Amino acid sequence: MDVISKEQAEKEVNSWLDYKKVSAKKRESLKGNIAYLVDAMMEGSLILDPDTFVFEHTLKFPIGSVKKLEYKPRLTLKEIQDRTQNIKTPGPIESSIAYISALTGQPSSLIKEMDSEDNSLADYLSFFFMA
Repeated sequence: MDVISKEQAEKEVNSWLDYKKVSAKKRESLKGNIAYLVDAMMEGSLILDPDTFVFEHTLKFPIGSVKKLEYKPRLTLKEIQDRTQNIKTPGPIESSIAYISALTGQPSSLIKEMDSEDNSLADYLSFFFMA
């Protein structure tokens, strides 16, 4: 059973994309990611704060006492650099961990403990900052 309707989820995801000023071209290239975010919102594992545009991700598999992660809607280059500068062997997984860490403000060591099911949603969100 869906927590919110598809129409409402699409409206909220689009408001987040508008806030981030994501172009139509980028939206088209990431439409699969958008659909994934809509599905996550419909099932209730992703909630958008309409005032701050912060996404709250309820983990299906908590990491110790961490049951939820919050994702900022904007990142500065400094925040990205602070998380990526110590990557010894850059690759897609390491970059993903660094971006998710920057978005959530959580240490990379915690993000590395995330279950792959929860990581999928985190990855889909982080692509909007990498692409």
